[in-house]
Amino acid sequence: MRSLDAVARHMSAIEGLVVRTDEPLSRHTSFCLGGPARVWVAPSSVEQLQQVARAVPKDAWAIIGAGTNVLCDDSGFEGVVVCTRSLRGSSVEGREVRALAGTVLTDVIRLSVEGGLSGLERLWGIPGTVGGAIAGNAGAFGAETFDCLQRVTLIARGGALVPQEVGDLTFGYRSGGVPAGHAIVEATWRLEPGDVGAMRAAMDSIRERRSATQPWSQPTAGCVFRNPKGDSAGRLIDHAGLKGARVGGAVVSALHGNFIVLDGPACASDVRELIRYVRERVRDVTGVSLETELKMIGSDA
Repeated sequence: MRSLDAVARHMSAIEGLVVRTDEPLSRHTSFCLGGPARVWVAPSSVEQLQQVARAVPKDAWAIIGAGTNVLCDDSGFEGVVVCTRSLRGSSVEGREVRALAGTVLTDVIRLSVEGGLSGLERLWGIPGTVGGAIAGNAGAFGAETFDCLQRVTLIARGGALVPQEVGDLTFGYRSGGVPAGHAIVEATWRLEPGDVGAMRAAMDSIRERRSATQPWSQPTAGCVFRNPKGDSAGRLIDHAGLKGARVGGAVVSALHGNFIVLDGPACASDVRELIRYVRERVRDVTGVSLETELKMIGSDA
């Protein structure tokens, strides 16, 4: 297997591709945490992404978009981190909306609403990119990313593009069912005609609810735990008396129990230890074992 130094040199020769070595992952996540990626690349076209996928050693890559649902290890990642934020673009054709993986999800929703198409507006305000939303089947207010999804294009290590109908993916709650070794390239939703005024009013209401109940003014990565069937992780954490619990600079939000926020100097190990403590305490008090929905990147993932 080629060394990562050789991989970095090879990818640096790809025209227009942004390549950095020992890039701090703290610069690319909403938690603002994480050590260096041995190699960090930001493709801005599908062709560049294919060349990257052909160059990356087996099992030595991680994909991030906006980094809003990610916790990167303090030690960093000894491999290639592919950031899709520059792989952007969206369009409307009839009732279909298409978007590349690095497109911000709220931009796709805004485009669909402006085109009079309904089906995505309840996802308004979810931070992150199309790729991340699909990989985790992001959802809110009773809606999920997969509700109106028709098809996706994946990329495999080796660079092959793999078109998939939504029925080909074994998606579920907070899981897009993307096969191991693959990443999202593009997605297409099929939406229904809707009233633009009503959709905008719904989005305004959602924005107000998020502002009142979620602590996005502090460094955070969104909901930490999946909701157990028929219940809410936030409610269970609150019931266990864990709001305000702290490890170092990581704190369970007083506003929403399923958020961990940073309050002062912190490291990823603080967050990991707080997650462990919250899980154990909730299990002791309620008997429920919470599962994380954060994506972990690093040696201990």
